[in-house]
Amino acid sequence: MESEDHLDENSPLIAKHPSPPAAGNFNNHNRVLLTAYIVLICIMFGDYMQQSPKIQIYESILCSDYYSKIDTHLMQGRDCKVKAVQKELATLRGVERLTELLPTVLAIPYGIAAKKYGHRTILTLGCLGFGFAQTWTLFVCWFPETFPIRLVWAQWAWQLIGGGSTVISTMFFLVLADMTPAESRTIVFFRIHAALMVAGILGPTTASFLMGYNVWLPWVLGVVLIFIAVPLTLLLPNRKDEPDLQDNLNDDREIMIREDSNTAAVHKGIAMKERVFAALQNLKITRSLLAANVQVLLLLIMAGLSNLGNESFALLLLIYVPERYHWTFAKAGYLWSLSAGVQLVLLSILLPFLSHLLLKHLHISSHDKDRALMLFSCAVMTTGALCLGLAPEIGPAIIGIILMSFGAGLLSLVRSLITLHVLSDNISVVYSVMSMVNTITAALAGPLFNETYSAGLQLGNMWSGLPFLIAAGLVALDFVLALFIRENYATSMIGQSENHDD
Repeated sequence: MESEDHLDENSPLIAKHPSPPAAGNFNNHNRVLLTAYIVLICIMFGDYMQQSPKIQIYESILCSDYYSKIDTHLMQGRDCKVKAVQKELATLRGVERLTELLPTVLAIPYGIAAKKYGHRTILTLGCLGFGFAQTWTLFVCWFPETFPIRLVWAQWAWQLIGGGSTVISTMFFLVLADMTPAESRTIVFFRIHAALMVAGILGPTTASFLMGYNVWLPWVLGVVLIFIAVPLTLLLPNRKDEPDLQDNLNDDREIMIREDSNTAAVHKGIAMKERVFAALQNLKITRSLLAANVQVLLLLIMAGLSNLGNESFALLLLIYVPERYHWTFAKAGYLWSLSAGVQLVLLSILLPFLSHLLLKHLHISSHDKDRALMLFSCAVMTTGALCLGLAPEIGPAIIGIILMSFGAGLLSLVRSLITLHVLSDNISVVYSVMSMVNTITAALAGPLFNETYSAGLQLGNMWSGLPFLIAAGLVALDFVLALFIRENYATSMIGQSENHDD
């Protein structure tokens, strides 16, 4: 290993990228890749398994608190679907969702740390912190007489260890990118996406089945699975960022001027000023880009609105269905699996088929193809949200859930259109802005849908679906904005190039 790192006068200035695994290392590479899949499944399967039992236990604790304050004699035949309990449950979940996003402020510092200590190191820390956060929530609910239920909101503090789910996701894909040859990377990412969908189907289904025996069982098993993933991450490669040509030149220059410490200090001061100047330039580029390109600005607004619409489903489905249609939380968990199954079919079969049909048989451009699919997704998702929000019985509500799940590809289509409207030099900047928009809207979703759900309960049971009606309005606005997205000369050239490559 030391001989490989040794440099002499015949060594190249720029380090070569890792080559694809040789035939002798093929089996080892596959074992490492399998380990990465197992890590992902443990985390996601464990997380999905917790959702239904967690909400049922939340409701049970809040229900006990409510009746203990009114009259302990009413505890025997208590009705946990009363407005006061359901309103507090929505508040608990909404604020919990907001606090889960607080650790994302550490995404950049942990990204910098990953360059020095390696992507796997930060991934391991992130999984550990995530496991501690889930354990804290479980611990608070296990002793409801000792701890107030709102202490679950403090779980975000544990996720400061590793930066939370955003950092975990980023580091996981970076680890995969580090150990996968470029020609195989797309296939690996497709498999990862499929694994996520399978976890989304099987996790809630398994939880619903186990809740028939004990409501705590799937929650405890979910936490255990997350902790199993922690030592497994140590089996993954830990690549640190290699210095590029500019870093090598800077090192050579620093050696040449190291005649005295004052000169070196001046050199470092200049380097710091250059970094600050570069950051300010990036901000200026972003502002100028969005001001000059109205199409991109519209697409970013659409990304935020569609993300808000999706959050209503994630936040309230397991609260809304048991309250309005008097289903158990275990049965409602199966609806979550149904949604994940529809999304799997949509993303793996239906959207690729429609995309191929529009490009190859109707001969429309890549831009118009994405725009048509986006309009279709908005229309179906809006219809689904309306069905779910207004359905008086569970049958039409299930149809609404299926139709809402057809909007799963909306954010990907928006991202694809953004790529067509932006020069390659600026894509990373716009993608960063889009990630920021999604984070902000996800943070706003908790308070927004919590308040609208509480307001709906006050107006009467038929209005408890108000958050989904709001979501329908947001996605309908997306549909209107999509009508103003137009193909210009630049996007036409990019689209023609992509069609030619296909």
